[in-house]
Amino acid sequence: MFHVLMGVLCGGRLQAFVIDPNLGGYTGISGLKRTLPRLPDPHTILTAEQLYWSPSGVATLVAGPIGSAVVGFLYIFAGFDIVASKIASFTIALGLLVAGWYGLHWITYVSVVCSEAVLVGMWFGSHGSALRFLGVNHLFYSLWDYLEETVFGKTNPSDCHELQRHLGVPAETWLALIFLFEALVFMAAIMAGIVVFKKTPEQMYADAAGFLPT
Repeated sequence: MFHVLMGVLCGGRLQAFVIDPNLGGYTGISGLKRTLPRLPDPHTILTAEQLYWSPSGVATLVAGPIGSAVVGFLYIFAGFDIVASKIASFTIALGLLVAGWYGLHWITYVSVVCSEAVLVGMWFGSHGSALRFLGVNHLFYSLWDYLEETVFGKTNPSDCHELQRHLGVPAETWLALIFLFEALVFMAAIMAGIVVFKKTPEQMYADAAGFLPT
């Protein structure tokens, strides 16, 4: 979603939006022109296209990890309160439906249905306290994106390797930088949750029992 939004804001056109269990995720944006010269790489012979890089293309790529981190921050922050987690679960349910709409394989559809069923099940039990643990996977999505390509052999490239292709900096370096950023966001979300939500467990459960009780 954040790749698409940034790409369109930068003047690009959406060409592909793929969610496939065999190929992996992919967002294709065209029209982002390469305008700035790249630093020469002594170990690589660059093609004519690779002699220049696109600031708008890099912004579109970086928007994915940053967007995931921001949304993951909000989910982890909401996890310190059951009512906030209940509200956040509606956005997750909507996101799953979007994934199902763009899915290209029956495994995607089954995964979406099962995930929605699990999400509904989390509402039952301690007034939905299980919903408080939904943010970590979203925050560290970029790590999973990299592992899908390098470990699980998915065809579509990860953001780290796309950044390497654009700028010449190794994908492992991008992975380390993005993971460090996400770890800092994770710690910030925990600190924010501790500072803002100061209810006792009894108060939290009482509030949850009064908001869409299950």
